[in-house]
Amino acid sequence: MFYYFKTVAISMLLLVGNQTLSQDIDNIDIHYSWKQLFEITISNNSLDTAYLFDSYLSQDLSRNKYLRRYNISLSSCKVSYLPFSEYLHIVREGAVLTQEMILEPFKVKWSFREIPPNAKEAITLSRATFSRMDDLVLLDFDPKRPVQKSNLEFIDVNSAKDLDFVNLELAFFDKHDVDMLKLTPNRSLDLMEFNKSRVRYSAKSIQIKKL
Repeated sequence: MFYYFKTVAISMLLLVGNQTLSQDIDNIDIHYSWKQLFEITISNNSLDTAYLFDSYLSQDLSRNKYLRRYNISLSSCKVSYLPFSEYLHIVREGAVLTQEMILEPFKVKWSFREIPPNAKEAITLSRATFSRMDDLVLLDFDPKRPVQKSNLEFIDVNSAKDLDFVNLELAFFDKHDVDMLKLTPNRSLDLMEFNKSRVRYSAKSIQIKKL
């Protein structure tokens, strides 16, 4: 079953803990539209460069089963592009594309999309990314906590197909943390700071309305 989506604009205020990021990221707008492909447009209206985490935004990974989740307490479905930070590296070894590669070391590398001040960035994804949810989806969890595959649970959410919204989650990093993540841990002068940088991103959830 396919659904069609309206185009909307959503302002973002991204926080790290209780502190706003050094960039003026609250002046970022996100628009989406349902065309031949699902299109997201991010407008950076601030004076600083925005850094969008985009390792999972490729056509090969965007519909990976570990990114499609269900929150029981909120009765909501989402497609989350927040990082599984323990498994990401600055280099990638050759690998056959599988559903499991997101939770395997050296299979997916850190990647960021720089959006300069007063610039826009367009992202296109498959129609199927948001037009339907799988019968089995991952039970939602806190991605900033250590993740082990054995602790992840897939559940049957057949009733979720009647929900009016699917949420989209994106992650933005500060430039300091992006620079830190370009180092391998053993080359980093401060391993503790490196580990903080892995999870010190700001997440924004956007509702996509089904028509």
